[in-house]
Amino acid sequence: MDTSTAVEASSPTFSSSSSCSFDDETYDVFLSFRGEDTRKTFTDHLYWRLKHARVDVFIDEDELRGGEIIPDELNQIIQRSSISVIIFSRRYADSIWCLEELEKIMECRRTLGQIVLPIFYDVDPSDVREQTGSFAEAFQTHEVRFHGVKDKEEKIQSWRKSLTEAADLEGQVFTKIDGYEGVFIRKIIDDINRKLKSTCLDIATKQVGIESSKQEISNYVQVQVGIDSRLQDISTHLDVGESNDVRIIGIWGMAGM
Repeated sequence: MDTSTAVEASSPTFSSSSSCSFDDETYDVFLSFRGEDTRKTFTDHLYWRLKHARVDVFIDEDELRGGEIIPDELNQIIQRSSISVIIFSRRYADSIWCLEELEKIMECRRTLGQIVLPIFYDVDPSDVREQTGSFAEAFQTHEVRFHGVKDKEEKIQSWRKSLTEAADLEGQVFTKIDGYEGVFIRKIIDDINRKLKSTCLDIATKQVGIESSKQEISNYVQVQVGIDSRLQDISTHLDVGESNDVRIIGIWGMAGM
């Protein structure tokens, strides 16, 4: 039986009509991955299943890549995404591009409260957290390459910190030995759907709060305008042949109504 097909048919969808993406420059999900590891396999399957579930997802198809420094355009896409999904594969840390993406993602989590979902694809989370195993090999290469270059050595430490922070987050772990990839992807999509719905609910609640506050302010202004109007009427009336003492008493009495 084709497990992935059966799962896809029963997988719940997150309607684009209720998506929190408000324009073409925002996304529900940003995918960070090492292309040589998973572009044509796991990441491709996840991307199309998300599209099938009507989740607005961004995947870098190499058109934005031109070196080791990620362009402002991609930084903006990361910043404007509701959720960043980081697919940690065994050679993820080999890519400086991936490490730069990761650093930006974790910055957005700290400063903007962005949701970050780590996926450990056939890699032990502890290897990511502590930079052991294949991640240790990657950093040995980076340290040799940038030895003596102060700003790069500082950057390496920043990458290490970002990996540790990301690996400490709640995520999904997949092992090829005993896992069904289709079932695993369904779990990820379910998790993303829950997070997106929660995010949209938070936004809606805040909007209701804002509208309520605006209405309260509007009501207050209308009451104040009414009081001011009545005070003006009393003042005008008392100006005609009345003493100042009587006028003041009249105004204070009305203001206390």
